[in-house]
Amino acid sequence: MFMQKVRIYSIAALLLLVVTISCRDDDWAPYPDWNENVGAATKITVNASRNSFRLSNGLANEFLEFNLDVDGYEVTQVAEVELLFTFFDATPGTTPVGPKLLKKVNAFPATVQVTAQEAAAAIGNGFTINDFAAGDNFRLTFPIITTEGRRLTVALNSQLCTEPAQPLYRSCQVQWNVVN
Repeated sequence: MFMQKVRIYSIAALLLLVVTISCRDDDWAPYPDWNENVGAATKITVNASRNSFRLSNGLANEFLEFNLDVDGYEVTQVAEVELLFTFFDATPGTTPVGPKLLKKVNAFPATVQVTAQEAAAAIGNGFTINDFAAGDNFRLTFPIITTEGRRLTVALNSQLCTEPAQPLYRSCQVQWNVVN
């Protein structure tokens, strides 16, 4: 009789286990689904002959130029990329200006130009191209806006933009300066 009870309890436990397993999702891993969290990344190639503002050329005709593309990893749809502008005055002790929205790009790949006049206008407060000095620095960062309205400020919402071991290193910003 004792063996019969053990057998009945064993069969009941086995059936309970089968029912529990059959009602559970197929995903046994307790890890997040990375496909649900995939973001996007910018891919930037700076034109080597247009990577600074040269005072000797006259700033009225100077511009920075780069190619901008995005990679949504076949999961994320990108609506636009914002170009956020920050200005660092060469004068010691001055506070950076920005980040300020310079423009938006919504067709990819795109060739983007930033003129010295656009940079001066973004600084504001009556700043003109004549106020630039050698050593002034500029930085553009590229928040990505997805079609569902998410705003990705770094690649994949991580620190991929700042890690030298990552293939996206430096692809999340463009820096340039004023030279003689």
